[in-house]
Amino acid sequence: MNRHILDGYAPGAPASGTRHVCRPAAPRPARPPGSTSTRSAGHSGRCWPRCATVTVRAADLLPLAAGDQLELVLRTPDGARRELLVSARPAGPAPVTPPSAVPPPAVNAAGHGWAFSDADHRTVVLRVERMHGYREDLEWRIHAGAADIAEPGTAPSAVALLRDMVLAARAAGSDHLVVDVRGNTGGNSMFGVFLGYFLHGPEPVRTLDEGYQVRRYSRLMLETYPAFGTVRPAGVEATGGYDFQHELAWRAGEATGTSPEEWAEIVAAMPSFAAEVEAGDLAGAWNPRVTVVTDSGTISAAYDLTTLLWRLGARTVGVPPAQAGNCFTDLLLFSLPHSGIRVGVAYKISLKFPDDPERGRLFRPDRELTYADLAAHGFDPHTALRVALDTR
Repeated sequence: MNRHILDGYAPGAPASGTRHVCRPAAPRPARPPGSTSTRSAGHSGRCWPRCATVTVRAADLLPLAAGDQLELVLRTPDGARRELLVSARPAGPAPVTPPSAVPPPAVNAAGHGWAFSDADHRTVVLRVERMHGYREDLEWRIHAGAADIAEPGTAPSAVALLRDMVLAARAAGSDHLVVDVRGNTGGNSMFGVFLGYFLHGPEPVRTLDEGYQVRRYSRLMLETYPAFGTVRPAGVEATGGYDFQHELAWRAGEATGTSPEEWAEIVAAMPSFAAEVEAGDLAGAWNPRVTVVTDSGTISAAYDLTTLLWRLGARTVGVPPAQAGNCFTDLLLFSLPHSGIRVGVAYKISLKFPDDPERGRLFRPDRELTYADLAAHGFDPHTALRVALDTR
């Protein structure tokens, strides 16, 4: 068993590296205002205050082991020594799962991909693994003033992918779209706006009634999203920073969807989408039957995508999402000053189903997955997708 010394290790940091210089840890990228998130934020796994993460992972040191264990002697910034035993045994075999008859389409670097599911090309499967990191998401964040992004670079465009899918589906005469959002924990919900635009055109998406939100303008919120300072309602400080205008307008029947002015601002914030809207040749250009496949991990912006398509007529298949439609959402992340623990607090409450508290608590698919379904399909890990493909 070999012994290796790592200097400058801080509690909470990965056991990695040989030497590093303490400096202020880089802040996490800000979440765009167009996204939603219900994930709690606990300890980030990064260094404690003023110490940056060291550069070499403990896994990189395992080849140095002279047996089945590697002993790391860790020296913390205050000079204390700590010992850590790391198993050098090879990782065990991957979990055994039955083979699948219908694996999902391969995805690009942004987690998006599509493919025809059958030889006659009647059905298209769109796989959406996540909803952050695509070109339009980065354009939105740049527009919102995110300091960590200068340009989108080579990030894949969701708009371009959906455009290619629609053109191919129309050429093939496809009449069924299956949208697979299982395990998608969200990101920027604008992806759903793009898909709705291609399937229904701008007006049904713009005027869709998705309930209302109450936003709180706090110091942390304005520090995270400086652009919101220009739209903060006058006198909101008198209500503790809470803005009830959307709720009051919704209850009076005056606010369903997005105003034309707000829609224009949303489109302009993302040049890739703006170019598509300006062309206008594929707005509402493909009108297939739509089925959305969900599981318990379909949350945040993926939940938004699911309910948006459902309100526009899609059927849902699978397991109910773990998220509640009526919930606190959009986390503001910050670090506690002494421990460095990364935490988050929601700055808005969102009620997607203000008049339907039961659906707001649990969104049940139109066709729930059952044990009988799993057994009938040989416990195929993609049974929900197979059921969706068979749903008429």
